[in-house]
Amino acid sequence: MKFYKDKSGDLGSIFKRVVAKHFKNDPITLAKIQYVFWEGEKTTNDGRIIHGEARIPSPRERDIYGFDFIISVYDEYWNEDASARDKIRLAYHELNHCIVMCEESTGKAFVPKRDKEGRLKVKIKPHDVNLNLFLGEVKLCGLADDEENFVEALSMTAKNFKRRMKTKKPKKKKKK
Repeated sequence: MKFYKDKSGDLGSIFKRVVAKHFKNDPITLAKIQYVFWEGEKTTNDGRIIHGEARIPSPRERDIYGFDFIISVYDEYWNEDASARDKIRLAYHELNHCIVMCEESTGKAFVPKRDKEGRLKVKIKPHDVNLNLFLGEVKLCGLADDEENFVEALSMTAKNFKRRMKTKKPKKKKKK
């Protein structure tokens, strides 16, 4: 798989616009993000085409290049198939995966956590909505009886996710 920088600047400018508009009060504004394209189609296990992905570079990459996250986008989708709205949605989606860990604070300023090498502590957030539907089911019955029920189903899924995240016990550190 070949990765390359966007020479037109379109990719980075749209992502930066989405950060400025939708994440202005979020610690993600502290992160350095590299935006790149990949060439060639990637698919999920069930055959869906992947349009973008966010990842944390290895510690070595972070030290060499200085980026906290790398967001890559399928070039053919972005440059040929995606509408302006699709691009904003993809940018918003991928940025939602990127989390900068912060200290608890009562003020408005973010105090980021740092590792022993001084890098921002970051993580990738998994999807918080999983509807567990079958394509045939959706084709036969639709997503929901009406839009209100569908939004409620999404909301309940998100609430269950948050509840699960709060009740997860922290892993115990192994003693040396």
